[in-house]
Amino acid sequence: MDCFYINLDSAAERKTNFEKNFNALKKQDWNLSRFSAVDTEFVKNNNVPGESRPGEKGCFLSHKTIIGSNLAHDRPIFILEDDAVLGARTGGLIDGMLQSKTQDWDNFLKSVLNPKILELHRLMVSIGKTFPAVGSFFYESGPNTAYAIVANWIEKQQAAGKLAGGNPRQLAVLFLDMLIGEHQLALLTSPRQSSPKAIEKTVRSAIALFLNGAKPRSPSHKSDR
Repeated sequence: MDCFYINLDSAAERKTNFEKNFNALKKQDWNLSRFSAVDTEFVKNNNVPGESRPGEKGCFLSHKTIIGSNLAHDRPIFILEDDAVLGARTGGLIDGMLQSKTQDWDNFLKSVLNPKILELHRLMVSIGKTFPAVGSFFYESGPNTAYAIVANWIEKQQAAGKLAGGNPRQLAVLFLDMLIGEHQLALLTSPRQSSPKAIEKTVRSAIALFLNGAKPRSPSHKSDR
């Protein structure tokens, strides 16, 4: 897996400490690249809008740039900041989560895109206003149930300290909509078909993006870097 860490050019000691820790505990197939962090000077000189502090904006732009440069690839990536510390079990936990969950979500997306399910979806959309009770039943037994299942899983991961805080229901909705949206909308409105490779690419990208965005921050994390 390709791993990236964000590090200011002026933070040489952090660079040394991070690389020492990472190289000691990384998995064999993890490759590390340094990303020169967007600093506060860049943010101020370019009048980057928003209410966040300059250090927070630079951090966000750094993550955004790395993600943007990897969108064309169908593999997961791991983004860290230079104050992250890997533990002895970190590599195994992340690799295990990616391997097991990727297959689970791959199967889930394929079931959602099943032609019979799509036809039922079209039918519910067309008759929902005329028969609201039928449309409501479809939503409660389908999408709403899926949101609830994922929200429950997220809540458990938050309690275990594996995901950052946040509304579990909202995070579940964001993740599933990111996972399903493009393929479902295309199939509902056009003759386009989604290939297994395209589905796998979407699943891997969605999982990697979600896990990175929802990862817990270390207590020593400094937002004004």
